[in-house]
Amino acid sequence: MIHPKEREYLNEESTLVVTVRNAAEFHDDVTTNLERLERGEPVETPPRLSFHSYADLMGTFTPSTLDLIATVQRERPVSINEAARTVDRDVSTVHDQLTRLESLGVIYFAEEGQSNRPVVWFDDLVSTFPSRRKPSQRPPKQPDNTDDARGDRDLRPMRNLGRALPRTRCRRP
Repeated sequence: MIHPKEREYLNEESTLVVTVRNAAEFHDDVTTNLERLERGEPVETPPRLSFHSYADLMGTFTPSTLDLIATVQRERPVSINEAARTVDRDVSTVHDQLTRLESLGVIYFAEEGQSNRPVVWFDDLVSTFPSRRKPSQRPPKQPDNTDDARGDRDLRPMRNLGRALPRTRCRRP
């Protein structure tokens, strides 16, 4: 269950940044931010979800999962069952995906009567892939047309996820 202050924070307009970072990078950022807080300096960074590997990130944010996130954001289903009907998938599959997303902090469930309503708390989902890695840690080559000034490659900014991800269905003959 989410504390009311957390829910208030989650209802503000925000961006979720999803990235790949190793434990040392994560530790350095946390340490730096704690030192800033101890000095009374503000720490204004967007919420960030970091994965240890590209495989973990891509295994979590599959096209199916991104479509589910976009649908929950756009349609605002009142339950997991309604979310499954909306994306035309098995309830247990959608339940597993939403539970995984909740455990990562990507969504939360609002308890409403007998139902748990899935809620996407962010407005934008941005994936960044650091381009400064040792050759053994580099992901497959991506198009170079989206580098930003920090050297991060921003491959998937999504505003209004519902419009950004077209709905596709595979039909068996």
